[in-house]
Amino acid sequence: PFDTLGRVPIQPVHEADRILLPSGAVFTVLAVPGHTADHVAYQGEGLLFPGDTLFSAGCGRLFEGRMEDLFASVQRLGRLDPSTRAYPAHEYTLANLAFAATLEPDNRLIAQYRGQAR
Repeated sequence: PFDTLGRVPIQPVHEADRILLPSGAVFTVLAVPGHTADHVAYQGEGLLFPGDTLFSAGCGRLFEGRMEDLFASVQRLGRLDPSTRAYPAHEYTLANLAFAATLEPDNRLIAQYRGQAR
């Protein structure tokens, strides 16, 4: 928030920067434009904080980014190790699955995932 300027430390980051936390955990900055033009994600060992780029059963919407960039960013995150656990910035699973079910009402995988998510 604007009123925290000067009180909250701000460190600009760029693609491939590494961030060392006091716990010893290391995160690498991934540039993932799309949601916004300069959106980033943070990848740690087996972990991903994708911000608003990727959600369970969905992806972020465009604010100032381009669809082509968002698509490329989602594809990039999709190439990470399948065991990577993602922690999106928001929880939209049920809403995303409800929307998906309107598009593919006979899709059993969507129905199964909705049952698990409830």
